[in-house]
Amino acid sequence: MCCEYATEFKTRQTGFCTAATDEQQRSWSASCACQHELVICYHVAKLQSRPGSQPKHSMDGLLSGDTQCEQDELADLVDFEASDEEVLSRIEHCVSAFLDELSFGRLQSIQTVSRESSNAYLESGTEQIRLQQAVQTRSLTFRQGESAFHFVRIFKVLEVVHELLRTGKQATQRDLYYRLLHPPIFSTTRDVHEAIQDTVSLLRVPRSCLNICCSSRGAVSGLLHVQEHQNEPWIDCCASGCKTLPGDCNAIFNYCFQTTAQYILVVEKDAIFQRLVEDGFCNLAPSIMLTAKGMPDLSTRVFLRQLHEAFPQLPVLGLVWPFLGFTNGAVYAWGWSPPDTQCPA
Repeated sequence: MCCEYATEFKTRQTGFCTAATDEQQRSWSASCACQHELVICYHVAKLQSRPGSQPKHSMDGLLSGDTQCEQDELADLVDFEASDEEVLSRIEHCVSAFLDELSFGRLQSIQTVSRESSNAYLESGTEQIRLQQAVQTRSLTFRQGESAFHFVRIFKVLEVVHELLRTGKQATQRDLYYRLLHPPIFSTTRDVHEAIQDTVSLLRVPRSCLNICCSSRGAVSGLLHVQEHQNEPWIDCCASGCKTLPGDCNAIFNYCFQTTAQYILVVEKDAIFQRLVEDGFCNLAPSIMLTAKGMPDLSTRVFLRQLHEAFPQLPVLGLVWPFLGFTNGAVYAWGWSPPDTQCPA
């Protein structure tokens, strides 16, 4: 199958360039540097497909040249509890649709939710930054081939995610960076982050459903008992010094808490957090101390949100360094701007 698609691709490519206008040829030439990376389509397509495996939701509206999508349709496609089989079906549908169009000499575009600041708003009530439903188009020829790299990055991430789901493994974003590092396609961590966000937007599932988890960075200490799973023993975060938070946000959603603390203290710097733990600060001032060791990561933000929902009467205080520390504190309170296209925290 891989060889057949590769032969068809070369034949159609020649016909396309011959029949194209001068402007189209210039656009096509601008994306030629990325064409060799399209082999990932064949790597994914040659994997054994599962009979009758179709996504529960139609994704045709996300795989076309039409930039107008109904807001209600986009909202209905979000699935926070998608199974591995469902996500695999969506990935294979995307690749199959792209190859079908390619076999007829057409280049398909991909629509993802725009993460521009103009598409973000502050939701009343929750005071969280949210994305609206404006979309952006990724194409091999869009804007004279400028978006070709974004297009190829999405398919590279789809290939890796497909393998993770098929093998039942997980990977952090840092793992993906070292795995995908291949200039000029992936040159920086930002390239990987944006490609993951585009993939999340395309498949309409949270990042955890792609088996991509956060690096474990956060820690908690103080007057808090945590039960990770039902019927398991409670973990005393004060007696153990501090507890490291997992990178898997889904695991944090299952936590149960008990506390006698009077407030929650978010500490920006890890060195200060460790000093407070050593000095037994939680015994002097009944509190729960939490740190992300700098810029707050997603799992630490999710943990803080779970604590706040479990104990809404406890005030949340911040111990931060001036200037930049206020920015980090704002991320805890309102999230990123523009926010990630995944479950809010």
